[in-house]
Amino acid sequence: MRLLVVLALTVVALSNAFCPLEEHQVCNPGTKHACVCALIQADEQGSAPERSCNRVAQPDENGEFPAVSITFDLATEHDDDEDWPQKEIIDGIASTLRIPKDTVVILRANCVGEEEEGEEEKFVVQFAVLKKNANSTLPYDDDDFVDAENLATRLKVMLQSMGNVNKLGGLEVEKIEFVDTLIDIEFEPSNWELIMQAIMMTLLFGFMLILGCCCLCRKSGEEYDDELQKHPV
Repeated sequence: MRLLVVLALTVVALSNAFCPLEEHQVCNPGTKHACVCALIQADEQGSAPERSCNRVAQPDENGEFPAVSITFDLATEHDDDEDWPQKEIIDGIASTLRIPKDTVVILRANCVGEEEEGEEEKFVVQFAVLKKNANSTLPYDDDDFVDAENLATRLKVMLQSMGNVNKLGGLEVEKIEFVDTLIDIEFEPSNWELIMQAIMMTLLFGFMLILGCCCLCRKSGEEYDDELQKHPV
């Protein structure tokens, strides 16, 4: 029983403030670019609350779309916030790049589990920045956005020059990079998370089985004693 409690606490400790995500995530809320940037398999809400972000910025026939990808390290985050600081991240991107906030379009935001056992989950935000003369109709194509590779370089350099290389929106930045393929919208648990869930379920099943056998044996023993009292040898 103590082992089960210890393992349960270990699983909780591996979960960060808002990772793993438990609900569908709407990015760019309150704007014409509002869209679902992460679909969660375990979300009991059922249908997504907004259109997919693929309908805001549509990947090409090869599934590619250039974007800036920011990976946040959550190992040092210990606050109790249930939601990731989307507004603060957008504000941080806009102020650092010195661009209007409404030109920043977040396309993906999700927790990414590491394959190797014991490593912390990361939180990834992928975004693009609209050009001044961007097409006004959706979905956008990559020509409507500022060159993402150049943006990634600028963001890294400007954060360094501000002496704030490790923070953006209050979260620690692990890396900033250009990507030509967006992460999947649908969340899939990491192997480590699945392994821990399997171990917990196996131990719980074994514990319940042993407990059931003990109760059955105890009941049988009591019935046998009653019979002996009724029919002494």
